Amino acid sequence: MKRLGWVAAVLATAAAVSGCGGGGGQGMTGPGQAGQQVAREDADQLRPYRLTLPESLGHGRYARSHDAAPVDPRLAQVMADQIEGATAVFGWYQSAPKDRDGALAIGVTGLYGTVRSPATALEQFQSVLDGRDNVQGFIVGPRSITPPRSREPLRCRIVLVRTGGVDFRRAECSWADASAVVVVSEPLREAVRPESVDLDALAAEVAAVREDVRAPAS
Repeated sequence: MKRLGWVAAVLATAAAVSGCGGGGGQGMTGPGQAGQQVAREDADQLRPYRLTLPESLGHGRYARSHDAAPVDPRLAQVMADQIEGATAVFGWYQSAPKDRDGALAIGVTGLYGTVRSPATALEQFQSVLDGRDNVQGFIVGPRSITPPRSREPLRCRIVLVRTGGVDFRRAECSWADASAVVVVSEPLREAVRPESVDLDALAAEVAAVREDVRAPAS
């Protein structure tokens, strides 16, 4: 798969994605069809779980970086009306040197607790992140994708982001269920044309990440 992370955008995103700000960006602000699909019954019937940040994801393909700023606790406060007892998590992962033909880095941003309405919570969560990250608009998607061997759909898209006066593109897939709302993002290299990005392949990767970050609720 030929999707490479743009190094400059990676560094900027790692610094910005752990914070929290106001504003709604230009993302969807109400529950849409894609959000409703993400929150379908299969996801609601999962056993309760919490989010963890293991040292590696994707069978060792990505290694956690401990240099990223800690997640801003205000993210949980902003989402308190949607997620009871919300706990915020953020992890930045770099690909192993042997796998440099794939993404150079991915970010995992999420909240776990008791999600009152997964579809509504996902819409609000993405709106908060879009405003914080200064998302300028959609380039591709959003699309609802159910990866092979999975019964839970993901909402995937490519957006234009402006950070520190620099514009870059970011691919991401997200999900929501009764236990969590999560966005997994990957900055794209300048040379990568957004329309050439295989969102189905990205969704398959994120489905594997989803399994890695889930742990039984204590």
